[in-house]
Amino acid sequence: MKKIALALAVLAAPFAANAQYTYDRAPVQTRGELRSCMERDEAHQERGTRLDRRKAQLDRETEMLADELRRLDTRDYAAVDRYNTRSDAHNRRVEEMNSAASMFNGDTEDLNRTCGNRSYWPQDEQRILRERSSIR
Repeated sequence: MKKIALALAVLAAPFAANAQYTYDRAPVQTRGELRSCMERDEAHQERGTRLDRRKAQLDRETEMLADELRRLDTRDYAAVDRYNTRSDAHNRRVEEMNSAASMFNGDTEDLNRTCGNRSYWPQDEQRILRERSSIR
């Protein structure tokens, strides 16, 4: 009798371990949830790329303004006014960029919270990618 109980325990051990592993994990995303997360992630990456380009442009403008300021004749009041007007407009664009970057960072946190910590079935991802390639 002890041999049968031992044999059953040995046979059941992998199932018990697997069951414990499954219950300890967060629920697996459905294919629809995974598709949504993949779409959100791609849109988010594109948005990040646009923000990076915008920041690079603003950085170039900042360098140009700094160079212009070094050469500015401060006795020429009209030139100083023109410079200040360009500088003020630049500062507004920088503030807009900072606001957009802040929103982007908040959206990154939301994306990580809702999609980043959830597991999914690799075959679902492969199927979604195949579907997309046939649509494009």
